[in-house]
Amino acid sequence: AKVTPSMSCRIVGEIRRGHIRLSGKGDVIHLTMPVSAEVSAKDVGHIISETATAAAEARANIRLGMTPGWRPTAKVEIDYSWTEKPGIELLGKRVTFAKRADPELQKIIAKLEQSLPAKLEKLQPRARLEEVWKAGFGTLELNARNPEVWMRVTPKRLDFGGYEIRDGHLLLNAELEAGAETFVGTRPDKPVPTPLPNSDKVGASRGFVVTAPVI
Repeated sequence: AKVTPSMSCRIVGEIRRGHIRLSGKGDVIHLTMPVSAEVSAKDVGHIISETATAAAEARANIRLGMTPGWRPTAKVEIDYSWTEKPGIELLGKRVTFAKRADPELQKIIAKLEQSLPAKLEKLQPRARLEEVWKAGFGTLELNARNPEVWMRVTPKRLDFGGYEIRDGHLLLNAELEAGAETFVGTRPDKPVPTPLPNSDKVGASRGFVVTAPVI
């Protein structure tokens, strides 16, 4: 901050972050973080020294999502409240300057909202889903002999079914549609895996549906 008239001083300070409290419900992650600060102007004009203190609690609600191309998204709502507004003790009274600090905090919040999706990208959900998708192509033995019976499974589509927070774990739900063919006798060739398709749904239904012709 520019001081008029110009005078020499030393600015020293420390910002401390408390323990982050993390919880969640449904598809929303709740984050709470206390912060305290102490900033001092030493030897102002070689005459006085003043110390400003502040304490706040930052809160974030993070709602997770997924693009059709299996890239994670995050809608972040970040807020804060002062538990001790920034200010100094002067002649027995506290002089605060929260209005000066609030715009700077808003800039930090905006940066957090922009950077979080990139952090989620490091979880590599698409790479993991591609492994699961390829592993789904195969043949299963239903009966070993008299006669040999096989089932060939060919995945057709995979859809995003939303996130769920349960027992401290973040779960990604997916809905798989696959074709199943039954062969009697010789084991059929393993189906050739296809690339992971895009998801066509924002939230898939729970459970499963089986269509089976019976003769």
